[in-house]
Amino acid sequence: MLDFTGCTNLADIRSANNNITNIILGPNGGSNIWHLCIRDVRTTNRTAPIIQGIPFNSLPSLRQLWVWRDYSYVDNIVLTVTNSPRLESVEAFGNYFQSADFTGQTNLDHIYLESNPGMTNLVISGCAALKQVRAHSDSLPTSVVDAILIWLDQTGVHTNVTDGSLDVELQSGSNGAPSPNGMRSKFNLQAKHWSVIVNPPPSGTPTISSLGVSHTSTNAIITWNTDIASDSTVYYSTDTSFGSSTNLSATTTNHSVTLTGLTASTTYNYYVHSTAGSLTGTSGNNQFATLNTNAIWFTNSSTIVSMQIAVSAGANVTWVWGDNTVSNNVTSVTKIWFHFAVKRRGG
Repeated sequence: MLDFTGCTNLADIRSANNNITNIILGPNGGSNIWHLCIRDVRTTNRTAPIIQGIPFNSLPSLRQLWVWRDYSYVDNIVLTVTNSPRLESVEAFGNYFQSADFTGQTNLDHIYLESNPGMTNLVISGCAALKQVRAHSDSLPTSVVDAILIWLDQTGVHTNVTDGSLDVELQSGSNGAPSPNGMRSKFNLQAKHWSVIVNPPPSGTPTISSLGVSHTSTNAIITWNTDIASDSTVYYSTDTSFGSSTNLSATTTNHSVTLTGLTASTTYNYYVHSTAGSLTGTSGNNQFATLNTNAIWFTNSSTIVSMQIAVSAGANVTWVWGDNTVSNNVTSVTKIWFHFAVKRRGG
């Protein structure tokens, strides 16, 4: 037993490789503790936990909870921003914890809760600084796996470069496989350079590949392939609500869906689904921008193009070339001639 009753100035507890059976902090005994490290108490996987009562609600200064690999603890971890607002690090793997709630912890950098076979819930909403979530070999249901992936996708740390520190592991044990929405967030996170490991979807779920788009000012054609014959659905919107959709019920492995009635010069967000029976495969989120109706687009197969446009006297004319360079011309005449060579893509 560890009894710290009356130790109101205690700031750091480290007790590894011991056979403690209880922790008592007493009134205000945990008010200044920032580091709680009680690990490797029992290095063999016991069939039943030993300690049932870490007083999490008495640790307002806690920054580091390190109680790993001892198969001793069974209680629920409740370290929300309300009771422990300074939390930075949680390493509590190899135990019997049943749930963990870290709501609102804006300083929390990583959570290691793997190998807790009784862990059925993990709440990370509001944890906007998280870079690592390891909860593999637990018993998280699909709904919880989805919530973790969706939160990290929508609000978590994002990067445009490879960063080996961004990691989420939700595979193995009795963890559920993500739903299509969870898988979509998985793909989005991978596009943001996260390493994401989850249990695979059920056998027979279509796998989507070769996603592509061609578009004009008011239409777009979305194409993709699947390994299993399945239907075709595109969800799209100008925001991230994806409130519009177009479905083709015919099953195929080569999918093509046309979106009509789009607004020119507008960015659209979209993703695709393909369903075979009761199983749905998904892509991640993607974008395309419709063309400007005032732009001139060449379809001439000749390598030499001549063009004449009529403009108002004194008009400022701007044109953009295929390599994104821009040319400008201010003219006092009403007609401009262009004569230039066009190199076709791949030619």
